[in-house]
Amino acid sequence: MNNALDFAEVAHRAIPSAHSQAKKLAEGDIIVVTSSGSSDHIGKCGVFSEGLSKEPCYFSNFMLRLRPDRHQVDPLWLYYWLTSRRGRNILEKMNPTTSGLRNLKKGLYLAQSIPLRPMREQQRFVAMLNRVDAIRRGQREIPLLLEEVVRSVFLEMFGNPVRNDKGWALRSAASCVHRIETGTSVKGDGELTSPDKWAVLKISAVTSGRYLPTECKSVGNPPAKLIVPRQGDLLFSRANTRELVAATCLVDHDAERLFLPDKLWRITPNAELATAEYIRFLFADPGFRQTLTRHATGTSGSMLNISQQKLLRLRLPMPPVALQQQFAEIVWIAYKLRARVRGAILHTDEMFESFTRAAFEKGA
Repeated sequence: MNNALDFAEVAHRAIPSAHSQAKKLAEGDIIVVTSSGSSDHIGKCGVFSEGLSKEPCYFSNFMLRLRPDRHQVDPLWLYYWLTSRRGRNILEKMNPTTSGLRNLKKGLYLAQSIPLRPMREQQRFVAMLNRVDAIRRGQREIPLLLEEVVRSVFLEMFGNPVRNDKGWALRSAASCVHRIETGTSVKGDGELTSPDKWAVLKISAVTSGRYLPTECKSVGNPPAKLIVPRQGDLLFSRANTRELVAATCLVDHDAERLFLPDKLWRITPNAELATAEYIRFLFADPGFRQTLTRHATGTSGSMLNISQQKLLRLRLPMPPVALQQQFAEIVWIAYKLRARVRGAILHTDEMFESFTRAAFEKGA
């Protein structure tokens, strides 16, 4: 569980100017999520900076504001404590039920003890943690940059797929797809606690465009019929919100004891006409995604669905398969680099964790 709050992902809206000044945020305030439809968000926190907005900001009834006493505690010391492993453990102990915590127990949360050091020591540790955290943030940008590089190569090699400005032959998706396999509907038991257990992937394992096998739920008894994704597989999300339906990813490494849910498909291309790598980046093109999502059906904007029949009726620009194979080689070079970066991120995370232990385990 990561309980750091990304302010770039926080919803905001304009409010009347007469809004209560008691809820106005100031530099160094720590905002904590106290109520949410998902227990995963409860307790997430972030440090507010006035540089985040040109307008005054206020916190909602679904959040708790902590305003540190600057004589006793540096705001970032408190933030790093709340997001440390020990801080997360304290938060998780406030959730004794199996159904999940959807409202923060404020009394317990505010009663927790915070390890403190003299202010000068706090500031020294905060400066060190800031540096390592900046390295981590920079490393996490690299996979996104690699994805943009591959998308640029796609457009250079194949042109705009909506305009089809390179004049590739248009073929039905049915002729380009050898097989579509649907996962199995099964209820997960919760967070995976052991690698020896079977788990079903969540839709979120695909929707970012990267394969995230950690996005899964433990399953006591796996179904008899299951689809275990393997490296090179193309996965497709058939049901989701309008923004995320038809999301795709390539499985970049094997992960044992995982299988697909019914909302995810494994698409196997017709090798004579198409590669998984080309289809994945074709479907990820923003313009072509609009074509895909127009075929989604549903009475609610919160969950739409694409049928296999409608997908297979699509007309796809199909360059020569030899050119697609050249592109596939570039994709896997980028993915290998991404795997190395993933290893570096793990190393930096371990370094950060070591510094937080040194800071807080001996705190008074």
